[in-house]
Amino acid sequence: KRKGELHGFEVLTVHCRAEQERVVAGKRTFTVDATSFTGILKVIDIVKFEAVLISGIGSTAKAFGFGFIQF
Repeated sequence: KRKGELHGFEVLTVHCRAEQERVVAGKRTFTVDATSFTGILKVIDIVKFEAVLISGIGSTAKAFGFGFIQF
């Protein structure tokens, strides 16, 4: 709900799948939360929503391709 308010959408339905993802970055290996959310959104503010399509949602693992909305 909070992310929707920040990024111009409302969550109508949601399904969550939580996993841990192993990341190998050069000589380092670590694990990040790879939770996936699937659902139906209602766009409230098209400008904010378009921006989040480009920048993604989340923070910690965005450098590794996590946090982006996929269709």
